[in-house]
Amino acid sequence: MSITINNLVKSFDGKAVLRGFSLEIGDGETVCIMGPSGCGKTTLINILLGLVCQDEGEITGVPQKAAAVFQEPRLCEEFSLLSNVKIAAKGTGIREIDACLEGLGLQGLAGKKVRVLSGGQKQRAAIARALLSDYDLIVMDEPFKGLDEGTRETVMDFVRKSVAGKTCIIVTHERKEAEFFSERIINMV
Repeated sequence: MSITINNLVKSFDGKAVLRGFSLEIGDGETVCIMGPSGCGKTTLINILLGLVCQDEGEITGVPQKAAAVFQEPRLCEEFSLLSNVKIAAKGTGIREIDACLEGLGLQGLAGKKVRVLSGGQKQRAAIARALLSDYDLIVMDEPFKGLDEGTRETVMDFVRKSVAGKTCIIVTHERKEAEFFSERIINMV
């Protein structure tokens, strides 16, 4: 089922962030959204995830099972990396978890507390948690920000393979990332 966004409007403190935004996302499609800071990209995905309500407009077809990667990792700092991943990976076997951690370059870190991980390791842990959850829609808000070039390429390749056939929305400022993931890039202004 497609996600249809029709004439979405959202303001904060009287300042319009989204003004009549419309978009259709096909089932299983990966769409990358780009635009300058403050144009409503994060607001849009927060509305899609049900974290913020729109002022006007209609959204239909949003799957009930969604996973998200936010700009900041949002992990439980005192839990281990593995425990953070297992929170979302209910019913997922340890082999699949290990394969995901390895694919994201996190092998050997499963038992470490999140608070001792680097920023890039935390971001990859957040990506692992989302990828291993049971989802029909995955939304990623600048998921590769802060990763060094080699790590970014490895992680992007793993994510692209992992989300194949699922509906995926990626917000990015990087044209190279958008072109890597999607033939359809939405430019918000």
